[in-house]
Amino acid sequence: MPPKKKDGKKKKKSSLEEEARAKAEAVDDIDDEDYKKSLRKECRLLEEQIRKEEDLAGLYQDERQRVNYFWIVAKKELEDKEAEQRNKERELQDLSEKHQIEIKIYKQRVKHLLFQNLDQLTELKKEAQITLKNVEDEHRIDERELKQDLRALKVQKKEQEVRHSEYLNALTKDKNKQATKIRAEYERIANEIQLKYKHKMLLLREEMERKRKAMIQQIENKKNQAIKDLTQKHAKKYNDIKNYYQEITNTNLDIIKQLKDELTDAKKEDTSKQKQKMDQEEANKQVVEPLQKASEEVKKLSEKKKKHDTIMDKLKECQAFIMEHDSVLKDIEWQYEVRLQQFQYLQREKKELFDEFHQTVYEIHQKTGLRNLVLEKKLETIQESLETKDAQINQLLAAAKIDPKTLGIIKSTLEEVENLKNEAIKEIQAELKKIREAHSNMVKTYEGKLSEFGIPVEELGFDPLVPANI
Repeated sequence: MPPKKKDGKKKKKSSLEEEARAKAEAVDDIDDEDYKKSLRKECRLLEEQIRKEEDLAGLYQDERQRVNYFWIVAKKELEDKEAEQRNKERELQDLSEKHQIEIKIYKQRVKHLLFQNLDQLTELKKEAQITLKNVEDEHRIDERELKQDLRALKVQKKEQEVRHSEYLNALTKDKNKQATKIRAEYERIANEIQLKYKHKMLLLREEMERKRKAMIQQIENKKNQAIKDLTQKHAKKYNDIKNYYQEITNTNLDIIKQLKDELTDAKKEDTSKQKQKMDQEEANKQVVEPLQKASEEVKKLSEKKKKHDTIMDKLKECQAFIMEHDSVLKDIEWQYEVRLQQFQYLQREKKELFDEFHQTVYEIHQKTGLRNLVLEKKLETIQESLETKDAQINQLLAAAKIDPKTLGIIKSTLEEVENLKNEAIKEIQAELKKIREAHSNMVKTYEGKLSEFGIPVEELGFDPLVPANI
């Protein structure tokens, strides 16, 4: 239904025009120029208002036409939608009839799938039991073989320990003999060196004593010769004076004065001789000083000898220290040789045992790993097939609009089948868990044996496959 027309604007416009006309008739008699100007101004304002009102009226008319157009379009669309709804209802009736037919077909398919799943579960359960039994038998055989190998290794270890102890005893005896021989040889060499240096010391002491005595004798000879020369010179002078006085006594008294003068000269000469004597004594003192120096040198040489003796004592101590450390070094070298031979022998034995052990562990690891992978793949395929079938069933149930009673019956049967499948899966998982536990226990025993034989796990060359979700 179209909207009603609005005439309020036009009524307002006509009332304004009438009012303007009344005012114009009222002021026809007025001749005032200002008043006319104000009236003209007011007329212009009124004309502008009239134009605005006309524009608004045109806009309102356009809006009215547009609303009428939209109303007609909406009415047409409503009629189209009602016709489309009627068509959809007819299609829904057709689809519901087809749906009932499809539900019957899907029920038949669900029954077939249930029976098929039950057959597959029974077959998988039988296969899992057979594979588990085979794996247990093989594990039992491998364990028996490993125990036998372990007993053989223990026997070999005992025999090797006996051989090592005998070999060590023989080596210790030989080394003791060699050590006694070397010790005797070193003692002999040390005694020879000691005698040699002792003889040299005696010769050096005798040589120094002989030099000292020769020097002292030489100084004494010089002193005696100087004293002898001085006494001879004094005796000669005394004889000359004696002869001179004898001549004076025989001469005249006239020359006594001269003789007195000569006597004074002789006295002067005597004083000079005394002075020479004192000089000679000084010379003797100078001769004594080298003797004192020689005695001091003898003291110094004796002190040097003492120092030399202390150095020789220290040399002997160093020689004893060297001999002691040389014997210790010989013992260490001997022990090193023994340990090196033992290490090489044990290294070879370790390599042989490691190769054998690595081969057996690798074979067992490959077998158990393959079996575990086969079982896990089977379990994964079963779970994937169950998930896909569950998804298919859910799609069928969602597509088929079944009444609640039949849906409840189907759901209960499906839940029973699902419970049976879950129980079968749990049994398979329990068996797989047992296999994994056996495998992990076997790996732990191998690692324990490796640590017992001193072989690090990193030297196996591979990481043992230990399941994470045991």
